Amino acid sequence: MEEKKERLNKYLAACGVCSRREADRLIEAGKVTVDGETATMGMQVNGQEKIIVNKKPVFGKNEKVVLAYYKPIGVTCTEKDRHAERKICDELNYPVRLTYAGRLDKDSEGLLIMTNDGDLIERMMRLEQAGAADDGELWLQSQGIETEQGIEHYAGGFGAWPVSCIGGRRIEGAL
Repeated sequence: MEEKKERLNKYLAACGVCSRREADRLIEAGKVTVDGETATMGMQVNGQEKIIVNKKPVFGKNEKVVLAYYKPIGVTCTEKDRHAERKICDELNYPVRLTYAGRLDKDSEGLLIMTNDGDLIERMMRLEQAGAADDGELWLQSQGIETEQGIEHYAGGFGAWPVSCIGGRRIEGAL
């Protein structure tokens, strides 16, 4: 049985190499090869191929990770701002690339959901854009997460992954 194929840019993002947009730029620049051939935009892969990005092999998709992170004042929600003194990715120092839905200003503090699951981020952002989630607590409650007692469970269709809190108070449970 053949594995389901997906666009190369989505696959690279799921592997934690880069974002989909950055993957498109790398593919366009000729810096990605699949089984020894230069990759093309829209190329489909199933993960069995030998994929090289910037002369480095890609080893496959990362296990899905979801973290609850309490962002302190002074940390910038960015990955690549060279002028930022403290970036969120540096503060987390997590072994796989994580991103977030929404953002908090440098001078703000609060809870962010960090994940390497692009589909989860997309669904969270669609809720926010539709006005269904004015703040993180409303979104968590809308998904069956008990916020008064900490994160206890998640009843939605995203799956179940361990959740931990980096910085501040540890939250037990699964999201």
